[in-house]
Amino acid sequence: VVDVNGNSSSANATVTVLDTVKPVVITKNTTIYLDASGSASITVDSVDNGSADACGIATRRVSKSTFDCTNVGANTVSLKAIDVNGNSSSSNATVTVVDTVKPVVTTQNITVYLDASGNASITAADVNNGSTDSCGIFSLDVTPNTFNCSNVGAVNTVTLKAIDNTAGTLKYTLGLAQGAYEAALHYAQERRAFGASISTFQAIQWKLADNAMRIEAARLLTYRAA
Repeated sequence: VVDVNGNSSSANATVTVLDTVKPVVITKNTTIYLDASGSASITVDSVDNGSADACGIATRRVSKSTFDCTNVGANTVSLKAIDVNGNSSSSNATVTVVDTVKPVVTTQNITVYLDASGNASITAADVNNGSTDSCGIFSLDVTPNTFNCSNVGAVNTVTLKAIDNTAGTLKYTLGLAQGAYEAALHYAQERRAFGASISTFQAIQWKLADNAMRIEAARLLTYRAA
């Protein structure tokens, strides 16, 4: 400081600079596929879509990085970023887990004997020889499964089909959804308001059409999985 007569003096002061700005966390959704053991994993880079901080990011981590058969479908994970000064921020991403690994079907040859009426039948268990799937077997089916006198001495080839739990659960859930949709449609056609069936109302029509589209999309996905 200099006064009006030219005399000067100085003193020191401390300026403390603080960083309280949180990192900007930007996420992206991702799809991963189970391997033959029924497992899949992600890294922070799988869901990070360019997170940044002016002073630099020190650490990034995801709330869940490993997945298995129980996680098939959409999973919400959180990406957390901590900057070099300890400020943190989080954002969610969707990790869709898909099972495209087919069951390993193992069969065995068998001999069956016609009964007194000239007929015989088998079950899937009769020709199954330890078929496996990392996510579990939902059902086994063998075709053909009945035989008669015309099959005696011939080489009768049968096909054993295995459906894993992923496809089986999808089919079961799809059936429930279809049943619920048909019940809702029937109700909308029967219920009346303002002198008309509520199925003629645009809002109801939109909801029914949206649900029908979602069910059809799920049906196509189920067919692909099977």
